[in-house]
Amino acid sequence: MTSNRATGERPRSVDRSTSSSTSPVVSVTIVNHESRDLLRRCLDSLREFPYTLGPMEIVVLDNASDDGSVEMLRADFPDVVVVAENVRRGYGANQNRAINASQGDVIFMLNPDAIVHDHTIDRLAASLRRDERVTIAGGPIANEDGSLRQDRLHRFPTPMSPYMSALGFERLHSRGPMRSAVTSHGWPSGAACLVERSAFDEVGGFDERFFMYSEDTDLFARLVAKDHLVAWVPDAIVTHPLPDESVDLAARREAEIVNAELQYMSEHFRGALVFRIGVAIESSVKLSVALLPGLSGLIRQHGKSLAHTQRVQRARLAAVVLRNRKPRLGDLADEWNRKNAQPSAPNAIAGSGHDTGEGHPTKRNLIVFDSSTT
Repeated sequence: MTSNRATGERPRSVDRSTSSSTSPVVSVTIVNHESRDLLRRCLDSLREFPYTLGPMEIVVLDNASDDGSVEMLRADFPDVVVVAENVRRGYGANQNRAINASQGDVIFMLNPDAIVHDHTIDRLAASLRRDERVTIAGGPIANEDGSLRQDRLHRFPTPMSPYMSALGFERLHSRGPMRSAVTSHGWPSGAACLVERSAFDEVGGFDERFFMYSEDTDLFARLVAKDHLVAWVPDAIVTHPLPDESVDLAARREAEIVNAELQYMSEHFRGALVFRIGVAIESSVKLSVALLPGLSGLIRQHGKSLAHTQRVQRARLAAVVLRNRKPRLGDLADEWNRKNAQPSAPNAIAGSGHDTGEGHPTKRNLIVFDSSTT
């Protein structure tokens, strides 16, 4: 599979004088879009609970936000490297560019609405030492109240996945939290995951044809296909709350997810039609179950009303049956770019770095935390 990686020379000068020769340099890469306040909380958590085994840098790519995110970063986080884009792109395309602007041996991709906890990054980085083939690491994802929304690796989807879900087999798979493991049979949440740069580069990074959703599934599937292994680290918890959104917005997001899943099936299995029929059956079954007294709890999403869950399932059904013609997120980004985007290169800024004028940061000092004083 061919991906469209961001081009440009990546800075390679890294000061390792304060770190152990066996400790990797970690680059935290965050793609932000209109999430200023959540991003601030995310960065505060990284300040409070940084990587302590070696140098760490934070790179934030702002996806042409209109909410003052870049100004906030300039004022309050001068040590963060910021790539201020003036063109809106998809998540994978932006992560490619953020990673291209970073220096670390290991990349910790983090959503702007997520927060880390004590030793989260340390434990993920340490897990890479379990086996020379381990190049990916992830851990549980918690809700705001501390309950775990993801307590095991996701299973790689196949055209038969929605049929298994309709029969309830997914509930058998999710019994009890997953113990520490190294495996090729699963992938961590893309909201918070660690990947070795060499492995990321080997497969060409994110496939930029995925605008939003399933780009992480695709990346990890290609890595596993190249014999890379995934470490599951159960004590490396990241909090990533469910989005606070209206029912209509949740339904639209679900339609985007289904379309991305169909794209994934076409790329990996040539099984989009089988998957499409399966989603239709799965959603129909779940909508029927919702009408049965006492059984509606089987399909309710965590913290969501039954009406919300029903609306989401109807959106999934409509996406595969009616092939909704509403503009998708990529279409909306293209429309915004036609109206607003400037032709100039992105502006990389940092309190300890400079912009070359070509959109590629020059040498920067990494943030080094001494674990003995943290």
